[in-house]
Formats: sequence, structure tokens, C-alpha cells
Amino acid sequence: MLIPEKGVLPLSTMRFCTPSALARELYFYVLCAGRFVCDGDYHLERKDYQSYLAMYVESGEGLVESLGRRYAASAGDIILIDCRLPHRYYTQTGWELYWVHFDGNVSTSLYEMIVSRKGCVLTARGRDDVRSDMVEIVRRVLEESLPEEATLSALVHSLLAKLLPLPSAESVGGHLSGAVREAVSVIQTRYTEPLHLKDISRRVGLSTFHFARLFKSETKFAPHEFLIATRLDRAKILLKMTGKSVKEVAFQTGFRSEVSFVTTFKRKTGFTPTEFRQK
Repeated sequence: MLIPEKGVLPLSTMRFCTPSALARELYFYVLCAGRFVCDGDYHLERKDYQSYLAMYVESGEGLVESLGRRYAASAGDIILIDCRLPHRYYTQTGWELYWVHFDGNVSTSLYEMIVSRKGCVLTARGRDDVRSDMVEIVRRVLEESLPEEATLSALVHSLLAKLLPLPSAESVGGHLSGAVREAVSVIQTRYTEPLHLKDISRRVGLSTFHFARLFKSETKFAPHEFLIATRLDRAKILLKMTGKSVKEVAFQTGFRSEVSFVTTFKRKTGFTPTEFRQK
């Protein structure tokens, strides 16, 4: 496939996707995806492109400029960019990339949680599961005549969830059991929803009583306490990194009212959301 971009070699391929109304409403949806093999002349710069971009560096190395910083990226790294903001990426030696432009569902929330703690270039060396998700997304888009949107959504969600930080692991200073690790992932990806103890315990296959005791033992948080902490951590990011109103932050982080959010934030941090933003 001949792609008319400077530095993109003939082995490269890509495909655009038009998401259905259902996908736009409910799913993570793919807008385009591909595999690029590039030489040292490859350079891309944008001021605005309405999507998020994930790239896996299969080989070679390059530079990424986003959020006012410059990052080096090399084989085994994942690059995550909010393309609605000015950005550029390029290579002077050549590289091979698997990439996907996506949006929808809670893309914004997951993106901001990931890059606020780890930056937009993350190492995935030795993480075959991360590479596998990316390659499978690209493969389905390129090879299937009508890629199943629900499957693509699940793969995008899986990829982003694997890039999320797990702050609870620091609190225990050791290994989390499979059930607790899954519960942490559920809470961190679905914290905007009205999660209940019975729902999470059923998801991990344990009784409510056993799950609550195990979760508290391994994380030092009660499940509901960890849910609130996750919501507050997310709210702090929005307060510091965006101009969203306190009411918008409240509803975007799973609180049912602005009053509940302000009261909880003040009780847990000692500041109101407005005071926290100013400080």
C-alpha cells in the first residue's frame, strides 16, 4: 500500500474506520489503525486531530513532543498522545510502529490517569500482553472486512487498563492476589459508575464477606474506601490539569452531587476542591 507521507516506506499499511452510532455512544471505537515502517525522514506534526493515539514501537527509535515535554521512545515502548493538543513525533534513524487512533467511552479519563503519573511514553519491554493487544487491534482492522466493534472496544480497554498505575500495590509493598488485582482494575476503570460491593465480589468470584476481608488485608483499604480514593485521585488530576468546574469534576469522577463531592474532598484532604486547585 502506497502511503503518501514522507518517510513512510512501501511495506506500511493502514485503514480508516467509521464507527456506528452505537459504538460512539457505548464503546471505545477505532478511527484508523495501521503498521508503519519508516526511514529517518519520517516526521509528523499536528495542532489538532480529534482522537487519542496509541503507538507501539516494534523496532527503532524516535522522539515525541507532547504536553510541553520531549520524550525518547524506542523498541518496546508504548506512546500515548492526546491528539487534540499540539504534538509531534519523528525519527532520525527509522522505526517500525503499530498504531491506532481511538476515542469514546472513558478514553479521556484513562488517558489522563495514565499520562499524569507516567508521562506519554511508557515502557512495555517484556510485556507481551501489551504488545499482543496492540497487534491484535491493528490486525483486525487491517484484515477483517467488517471488524467487530465490541471486540475492538474490549481490546482498547484491555490495552489502556494494562497501562494504568496500581497505587494499591505500593501500600502493601508486595504481591496482590489475582482476585484483588482484578478488583483493583475494575474499580480503577469503572470508578465513574455506581459500583457496589456485591457487584465487585461477584465479578471476582468470592463471597461479599470473604472479598471484603481479603481486599482490606492486601490493600489496607476497604473496597468502598479505595473507590473513594480512586475518585479523589482522579478529581485532583482534573482540578490541576483542566479548567473544568467543580461541578463538572464531581460528576466526571463518579460523585452523585457537587455537595457530596465537596464534602468528601474536604474531609479527606483538608481542602475544598477550589482551595486545592489554587494551592
